[in-house]
Formats: sequence, structure tokens, C-alpha cells
Amino acid sequence: MPLFPDVENFIRKMSVEFALGLVSMSKREEIDFVLEKTGLTECFSAIVSAEDVRKCKPDPECYRRGFELVDLYRISRGHLPMTHDECLVIEDSPPGVVAGRRADLKVLGVANTVPEGKLRDAGAEWVATRLDDWFPASIRQAFSAKV
Repeated sequence: MPLFPDVENFIRKMSVEFALGLVSMSKREEIDFVLEKTGLTECFSAIVSAEDVRKCKPDPECYRRGFELVDLYRISRGHLPMTHDECLVIEDSPPGVVAGRRADLKVLGVANTVPEGKLRDAGAEWVATRLDDWFPASIRQAFSAKV
């Protein structure tokens, strides 16, 4: 499967404590195929695919829709409405970082295929080289330090 190293572990440990959304400009059938093959389907409470938006990244529509869907999921489980400060975008491309920032969301860039500097130039507030280095507590700590 086309997953970067340790991404599966990261998703699983984050999904225990956070409602996760997946925003991708891939087709929904491709997303579903990868999630099914990796056993990660149940980790996501919301999915936005290319078919769900009119414009792709760097337009913020996809992240606005993803935010709305995750918020609705959380509300359905008894949580208060989510604020933009409670949502973190994790992106590995400059257009995705720009889309997240234009949606008024905080962004953690992941330097999988793009150098750290390009992600920072696009607006990423943090950049990681490995997602598996992050834990729910470290996400909370970095996240609350910026609020």
C-alpha cells in the first residue's frame, strides 16, 4: 500500500484520542480501497474526496468541508461544537498546507516528499520528518502552545 513508513501506527494511536478526518484529492474509490486494505477505515470519522469538492487544493473548500464533517461527528457524540483552534491539519504538500491555512486551521507539515523549507514557506506551523515521533500528548502540547 502507498503509505509512508509508520503512518499506520500514527493513525491508529491518534484515532484512540481524536476524531480523525481524511481530506484527499483522490477519488473516493481509491481512498476506500487503501483504507480497506490497510484496515484503517474505522479510524476515520469523516472523509472528503475529490468528488466532494468543486476546487482542489490549494483552495480551502476541502478543509472547510472536512472540518464541518468532523465537527458534526463530534457533536453527534455529545461534544460541544469544535472551534478552528481545536483542529489540526496534517499535510505533506505545499498546496495542501496553503489550503489548510486558508481554511483558518493550524497545519503540521510532513516532509515525506517535499523539503521542510517548502512546507514552512507554504505556512506550516510545525514540520515533522516522521509522524510516528508524534503522540497525542505531543500534539496537544504543540497545539496548545500556539493557542
